[in-house]
Amino acid sequence: EEGPAVIPQSLPVTTKSCEIVHPGAECCTRTMVSISPSENKGTVTVEASVHPHYSGNQELNTQDMVALAALAIEKAGTRLFTHETHTLRKKRRNADRDASHRELVWLLQHGEIVSSRRSDHSSEFGHDSFLVELEDRESGRRIKALFKPKSEEGETSGWHRVEVERVAYSLNRLLGMDYVPPSAVRKGEILVDGKEFHEGCFTYFVEGAKQLSEVSTDLWDTSKEVFLSDTRILDVLIHNSDRHHGHFLFGKHWIQGDSLSMGDQEAEMMCAFLIDHAAGFRQEACVRLDHENAFMTGPTRVISARTYIHLRYLTAEVLEAKLTPYLALSEIYEVIRRKEAILDYFDGLVFFHGYENVVID
Repeated sequence: EEGPAVIPQSLPVTTKSCEIVHPGAECCTRTMVSISPSENKGTVTVEASVHPHYSGNQELNTQDMVALAALAIEKAGTRLFTHETHTLRKKRRNADRDASHRELVWLLQHGEIVSSRRSDHSSEFGHDSFLVELEDRESGRRIKALFKPKSEEGETSGWHRVEVERVAYSLNRLLGMDYVPPSAVRKGEILVDGKEFHEGCFTYFVEGAKQLSEVSTDLWDTSKEVFLSDTRILDVLIHNSDRHHGHFLFGKHWIQGDSLSMGDQEAEMMCAFLIDHAAGFRQEACVRLDHENAFMTGPTRVISARTYIHLRYLTAEVLEAKLTPYLALSEIYEVIRRKEAILDYFDGLVFFHGYENVVID
């Protein structure tokens, strides 16, 4: 007679490391991670021991040793957090989707410009933009992109920092979103519409897109609550107060292979998406979660479960690696500060109103 099936527990994983945490003290940490899938539970145990490691005449008392052991535990915890979040990000990625993004970014970065003209969109501030067609000479694939050249006036005023388009795209992907079209910054000789530029941003252009406010929410590819919450969170992170109806669009998604099957036919996936982020990071801007949005649905009081956990994993190391080419280090640390403020805001809402009333799937 067979008994009930037993779901095996994974064996604990133990790591050890020893280092001189301060002259005169060698600290060894032992980190053990064990998980129980059947109970959806994980346990992390970190032990630290400090031993005298004499160098010169430096003397450390027992309290010093305890404090240094606590410091070693903190460092061990940081190493484990960095490793686990890196592993989680890799597991949660859609390999095909990521490959499609990489192909598009490569084409935006390196594709040959085969045609170009001034875009139909006119900026009230006089900032130039051009509609270009890019080609991968090896595959023959072509895409259209909007090219925004870098300008001294735009950089100085803060209303046209073209590299922020790439920052918005990168943050959107780090948060598990896919609302911002792929972008890439080019430097060097860029010939567009008979003019030569030395730096600018190419952003994937969605043909036939319409303003989102003209589209029934029944046709949106995500819930209105999630989309508007994610939008406001992204805008708070990049300090972008320039989010009017013209920057919410609806059109064919840039991942060509991502389609919906409808019987014998395939319908291209249509989606709500976001454009124009070049006004981000202006010092005088004020962007808050409790402000109204363009759709007049009130302050942001809910957050996607996906975005909530991805915000926890948005570390300084990750942001520096992804954003250093486009932002000053001080601006990256402002992003980190705003990220922590967003988490504090939603942690407070969860505390007072309950998880189920704040976090949505």
